[in-house]
Amino acid sequence: NATVYTGYQFGHYSRINKSSGRAELSIHPIAQLGEEPFRYCWQTPICLSKHNQDILYMGSNRFHRSLQQGNKIETLSDDLTNGKKVGDVPYGTITCIAESPLKFGYIYVGTDDGNVYISKDLGYHFTKINTGLPSGLRVMRITPSKFEIGRVYDALSGFQFDHFAPYVFVSNDFGSTWAKLSANLPMEPVNVIKEDPTNKSILYVGTDNGLYISLNQGNSYSPLGGKFPRVAIHDLAIQENANEMLIGTHGRSLYIFSLNEIQQLSDSILNQDLVLLKSPETITYSSYWGKRWDKWEPTNDVNFGINFYAKNSGVATIEIRTDKGELVHTYKDSVEAGLNYSNYNLSVDSVNLVHLQNTKGKKASPPLTLKKADNGLYYLPVGTYQIKVMLANATLTKKLQIKKGKEEQEEEEVPQLEKE
Repeated sequence: NATVYTGYQFGHYSRINKSSGRAELSIHPIAQLGEEPFRYCWQTPICLSKHNQDILYMGSNRFHRSLQQGNKIETLSDDLTNGKKVGDVPYGTITCIAESPLKFGYIYVGTDDGNVYISKDLGYHFTKINTGLPSGLRVMRITPSKFEIGRVYDALSGFQFDHFAPYVFVSNDFGSTWAKLSANLPMEPVNVIKEDPTNKSILYVGTDNGLYISLNQGNSYSPLGGKFPRVAIHDLAIQENANEMLIGTHGRSLYIFSLNEIQQLSDSILNQDLVLLKSPETITYSSYWGKRWDKWEPTNDVNFGINFYAKNSGVATIEIRTDKGELVHTYKDSVEAGLNYSNYNLSVDSVNLVHLQNTKGKKASPPLTLKKADNGLYYLPVGTYQIKVMLANATLTKKLQIKKGKEEQEEEEVPQLEKE
C-alpha cells in the first residue's frame, strides 16, 4: 500500500512512495535509436499483475513489461495495431490490458483499431483472437473472468465513427469464439464491463449514458435508476472487502454503492410482489445522535436503511413498533419497480411521544425514556422493534435491534459505593 502508480496523457507514469510523498521513478518506455517512436493512447493502459504486485504491464502500440516495479522495463512485442494513422492524437495504440485472475501470465490486450490478443506466456508471444468480433471498433475494456479460466468479456465502441450501437461480447474459450451480450442495451457506446465478485450471473456495464445491470449473464439488462444521474460511465472498480462498487464518470465524479442487495436478487425474488432484503438488523445506540458539536456545525443525523424489492411501483406505508406493538413511527415512501432503499431516521413521531413515555398509561409497557436531541428529534432508546412495510396487498415485517453503545456500557460498569 506504500506504492502508487499515477500518470497523465500519452504514457507518462510515475511511481510514488506514499510514505515520503515523492515520485521515485518516471515510467515512459521509449523506442530504441532507429526504431519507429512508440504511439501512446490518450489514456495509456497500465496494469499491475494480480499474482505479483512487482510486475506491471503497459501498452503503447507495443507491449511493455517490468518485473521490478518499473525499474527495468522491456518491450516484448512488435506493433500489435494495424499501423499508424495521422491525426490530432496518436491512433493505432493499445487501449486496454488485463491479466486473468485465475492464471498467472495469461494476458489480454486490445487496441483502438479493433485488434484483440492473448498471451499465455507472460507477454513473450501474442495470438490475435478478434475473429468473430466487429472489425475496426475501439476495444474499450477486456475483463477476464474470475469464475471460469477460459471466459473473457470484451466491450467495443464505435463512438469515434459516430457509431453508437452497444457492443458487449463474451468468449468461453480464450477468445477463439465470441457471443454477443448486448441484448436490450440502448443505443449507447459501451465503455466498461465488470463481473460481480460473488455471483457469476451478474454483470455491470457502463455506457455513455449510465450504468446497466444484468442478473442473467447478459441476456437482459436493467438501468441503475433512482437518483443516479444519466452520465457517461468510464470506469468501474469493485472493493471486495467492503462489497462496494466505485463508479467513475466522464465528469470526474465518483459514486459508491453497496452490492449487497443486488447480489440477493434471483428469479424467485423477482417474481414476488414485495420482498424485504437482508440487511443489518442491529444498530448501536449513541448518545451523539442528533447532537450538535457547536452552533456552526450541522447536527449528527442518523438513518437506518430499509431495503426491499417491489415488482410494481406505488406508495408504501412503513411502520415502526415496539416489541409490545406500540406504534413508534409511521411514514409513506414512493416505490419504484425494482430495488428500493428507504431511510428511517430512528426517531419517534411527536404524536406518539405522550403515551410512549406515560408511566401510568396501559399502552406503553414499560414506558420509553426519550430525550430531546439538539435537532429537536426524540431518538429510539436501546430495545427491540418491528419494521412493517405495506404495499398494495403485500405486508412484510422485520426486526430492528438497537443495542447498547460504548457509553451506555461504561455507565453500567461504574462501581456503586456501598452504604456504611
